[in-house]
Order: sequence, then C-alpha cells, then structure tokens
Amino acid sequence: MKNRWFILCFLTFNLFAQQANLELIVSSEDVAVGEQITVTVKSNVSGNIKINFPPEFNEGYSVVNGMKQEMDYTSGKFVSLYYLSKDGTFTKTGDFTIGPATIKNRGKVLKSNTVTVKVGKGSTKSNGNSVRNSPSQNSINNKQKKRVAAYGIIGLSKKKVYEGEPLIAKSYVYARFRPTHLESYQTFEMMDVMDAHSLSQGNQINLEEKSIGGERMFVFSMDPKLAFPVKTGEHIIKPFQLELMSGFRGFPFESNSPSYEVIPLPKNQPYSFKGGVGDFSITRTISSDSYKQGDVVQMDVQVTGVGNIHLLQEPDIDLPDNIQVYGDPIIKEDFKFNNKGAEGKVTYTYNIQLLDSGQIKIPKIRYAYFDLKKEEYVVLKSPSINLTIKGDPNFELITDLYKTDTNLIELDDELIDETNLSKNNRSSFSSLNYILTSSLVIVILVLLYFLLKNKRQSVNKKKELPQEDEKELHEEKEIVTYVDIKNNIRDIDDLYQNGEEEALYSLIQNTLVTHLKNEMQFNHEVVIVNTVLIDKLDPKLFNSEKLKSIKFILKTCETARYGLVLGLDEREKLYISFRSLVS
Repeated sequence: MKNRWFILCFLTFNLFAQQANLELIVSSEDVAVGEQITVTVKSNVSGNIKINFPPEFNEGYSVVNGMKQEMDYTSGKFVSLYYLSKDGTFTKTGDFTIGPATIKNRGKVLKSNTVTVKVGKGSTKSNGNSVRNSPSQNSINNKQKKRVAAYGIIGLSKKKVYEGEPLIAKSYVYARFRPTHLESYQTFEMMDVMDAHSLSQGNQINLEEKSIGGERMFVFSMDPKLAFPVKTGEHIIKPFQLELMSGFRGFPFESNSPSYEVIPLPKNQPYSFKGGVGDFSITRTISSDSYKQGDVVQMDVQVTGVGNIHLLQEPDIDLPDNIQVYGDPIIKEDFKFNNKGAEGKVTYTYNIQLLDSGQIKIPKIRYAYFDLKKEEYVVLKSPSINLTIKGDPNFELITDLYKTDTNLIELDDELIDETNLSKNNRSSFSSLNYILTSSLVIVILVLLYFLLKNKRQSVNKKKELPQEDEKELHEEKEIVTYVDIKNNIRDIDDLYQNGEEEALYSLIQNTLVTHLKNEMQFNHEVVIVNTVLIDKLDPKLFNSEKLKSIKFILKTCETARYGLVLGLDEREKLYISFRSLVS
C-alpha cells in the first residue's frame, strides 16, 4: 500500500515539475543574400512566442503557427508541441545571429537557443530546373508582383496554332512564401473548344524554389489541359481562381486571362486529306497469303502517329470491280493523350471478297495530312498489292443467275418469254412510248422558255436599280454603325466614371475596332486580328499620330484585359486618347 502511494506521488511530482522547453531551428545556416530561409520555434508549453531577428533580416509574408502532436520516443507517448514559423531573407553578407526566441509561461519569460547564419553573395541563377512551358514573367505587371504575396499565370504551349493543332494550357502559381496547401480552386475555361482533355495525373503538386528576377519564389504548376481548337480567330481563356494557404492564413487571387489565335489550314488541300494535323504514317496488310475465288479476307489499314489522330476520318480505298467490300470498316483505336497531343494508332479493318480468279491488283492508298514542322500537306502512299487467286468452279455470284437468259422477264412470280409476245403488243408499246416522249419534250421546252424569260427580266431589273437606292442603303448601314458607336461612347463614359475597369477596357477595344472598320469600309462580320487591322489602315485617313494613338489604345486594352492593373494616370491617358480619336 505504501509503495502505491509512493509511485502516485512520484508521477504527480514529475508532471508538475516538467521543464518547459523552447527550441529555435533554422532551415539553413549557410545561405546567400536574397535566399529565403525558414525559422521555426517549438515549445512544449503554450504562450505568445516572439523571435529576435537581426536588422539585416527581412521578414517575408509567410507566418505559420499552431499546435501539433509528436511522438516522445523517451516515454513512448504523444506530446503536444506549439510552433511558430516565419520566412525571410538577409539583405547583406556576414554572420548574423537569430534568436533567442521568448515565451511567457506562469509569469516567467523562457528563452530559446540562438543560431548563427553565414550569409554570402547572392546569385541570379536558379538552382532548380526550369518549369517546362513556363509562361513569361513579362505578362505580370511589376507593380502587381511587388504588391501581392502570390499570383497566377496561365501558360500556353503556343500563342498561335493551326486549326486542329494540339494546344496545351496549364496553371502556374508564384508565391513569396512557402505554401502549405490551396483551397477553392476554380479551373480556367478555354472558350470555343469542343475537344479538351485533362492531362492531370493525380493531385500531387511539385513545389520548386526558384529565382525570379533576382527574388526567391516558390513555383508550382497544375491542371494541364490539352485542346484541339478548330474555330479560327482570336480566343480568350477565362482565368483560374484559388486561395493559397500558409497554415490557416489564406491569400486569394485570380490569374491572368491570355489569348491565343487559331489560323486556318492552307486551302490547297489534296483530295485525300482527312483532317489530320501532326505527323503520321500509314500501312496496309492482308490477313492471308493464299486465296481462292470467293474467299472473304480482312484488309487492315493502320494510321500511326501523333497530333489529332483521334479526329481522323477513314481513308478512301480504291478497289477494282472484282473485289467487293462488305459493310463499314471495323475501327480499333489505341492512343493516349500527352504533351504532344493524341499519340498512338487507329486501325481500319475491311472485310473484302475476291470475286475473280487469276491476277488481281489492289491499287495503292493515298492519305494526306498537314505536317506542322514543314507547314505543308504531305501525301502518304501505301504500296499496291498483287494477289494470285485460285479459281473455284463451285463459286457462282448471285448476279450471274440473271445473266443466263436476258429474254426472261419476271411478272407475278411467273417467267414469261419475251419472244412469245405478240407483234400487236409490241406495236402498242412503241406507239405509247412515242406519244409520251413527244409530250415530255414539248413540256420541257415550254418550261425552259419561261425560265429564261424570268431570268432576263430579273437581270434587267437589277440593272435598272437607281444609284440613289444603292447610295441610300449604304448610308443607312453607316447610320446604324454610327449610332452603335455613339451608344458605346456613352456607356464608356459611365464605366470610366464608375471605375468598372474590366468592362471599360473591353468596350473601348471593341468600339475602336468598329470605328476603324467603318472608316475603312471593312465588312463588320469578318474577324480581323488587331495587328492585321493596323497594317491595313489607309495612311491617307490615319496619319502617324493617329496610328500611334491607335496602337497605344489597342495594346493598353489588351494588357489590362489580361489581368494586369493599370494606374490611374494610365487609365486616364487611355480614356482621353480614345475619346479624342473616336469622337
């Protein structure tokens, strides 16, 4: 009994006599100027932790604190640890001491250890590999980069693609702190794309530390998508949104909104072109080596390559009359989507019957596609196949049954010999045929007469259309366009006064393009890229100052619409330039 009381008192004493522990840890003790480090303080008691940093240490945005459970291997039990982590960089070279960290507990101030960090000269080179397809940092305003803790960019494999060419888009995130996780992610949307595929392989994110413009940043990419745009013209991608977390603290933001252009394929398409864009090859095989008349064999045509292979049409097979095809081909697809596009093969299996004996030649197959490297059409040719067919006397086509006697006519399931028809019946048939034929010729001649007469009157009316009417129609169309521009200017004034920037930049750009098309008498229904529109402007109507102002307005609107922030002076300059040019 005494031993039990002794053990209980000993455990109680140890519990209350547990020594408070405060430990300071630095992620690296040998760093360069500008290189980011993480300072962490752990304690087994709760309280307000403070860290003593030297003046040469520039604290970053990331601050993480909380409580976690860790295993105490001495006692074999979990213990509660309270922690505080901060990121930062040194601005000078030398040896600097971090700490001690302090915490108040039961009226006493506890102190941690100190850590000395050796800081050397910085390097502008990144110690990591570059991110593939990483977007240019020029697409983010320098003011915005300095102002925010994290920002996002949509990276594109190309800014200009042919219709049907693979295009890859990916989300990139840049942060000035070490993120712990992300929340509320809303993916970007590729407009006017019917065929898009996700290239994500799980939810794992590879976080890399890089030097961006001499500044250490954390970079990761995610959500890659593969698309095959076919609608020509310029297209805009809607931005992605997310909240980047550092512990319990979140930094919400929206990415930029880039554009890409889809250009049409050249018009000189070969007749054997089946929509292929990429790099392909073609082969053809027959299922057997020996044949006899009447055999049904399989002929496989296989297209292999990378590009938009999943969208290809079947090839045209030019077979002689003594080979018959049964039904549509059986199509077997074996491809996968990757960073190159759709890669693999498609096999078309045809069931064909050999109708004649002797030597049969199957002509070569032509299959054309558009080569992206050469930027021209390439015609593939499979070699012809020569077959030796052994005759079969027992094989007889169904159509041959009707060739035995051409004088037999089938009426009401009875076979009547045409030679037994009376001469009177033949004469009656001949007279009737003559009457019907003559009547039909007369009707056709009458119809042609009235058709030509109406057409001549229509042409004469068109010639007689007064020039005043054409002029009136043209002026009416100009009045409609002028009213649209006038209404747009009124809306632009309201948007400018209310500070609705995104709608303001979009409407300014669209109104200016409409105004330029109206001045140059371009078709408003035709989509023209801004650079092409500027090149086509008549120097007699637009002098150098106007051209300079037009380029400034279009470029500034393009920049502002893609997620970059304009200052008040820039916004005012844009508005004044537009009003003076259009009004």
